[in-house]
Amino acid sequence: MVVVSVLFFTLLFGMVGFRFSAGLLILYFIPFYLLLSSAALGNSEKIVFGLFLSFVFIPSIAYWAGFVIPFRLAIGLAFILVLALALFLRFRKQAVSKEMQA
Repeated sequence: MVVVSVLFFTLLFGMVGFRFSAGLLILYFIPFYLLLSSAALGNSEKIVFGLFLSFVFIPSIAYWAGFVIPFRLAIGLAFILVLALALFLRFRKQAVSKEMQA
């Protein structure tokens, strides 16, 4: 599904479409997909919930952080915070599952 959407935007808009779809996937989709990978959801549910959550939380974090720091830095901070949270929860789940096995 992801490859089809990137291919669609690339064919429709050329290089600009590729950059748009790749940026959307990297900045919006991947952090929340990793965050939801710790939940007991199916792949399609993770994709849909990840997109909807990312459209809400990343702009909200960037908006509120933009009051304190410059807006361009706030966008990067929002991405880094969500990605760090996703990776932290993923590694924590793996550590807990290893402890349960031992």
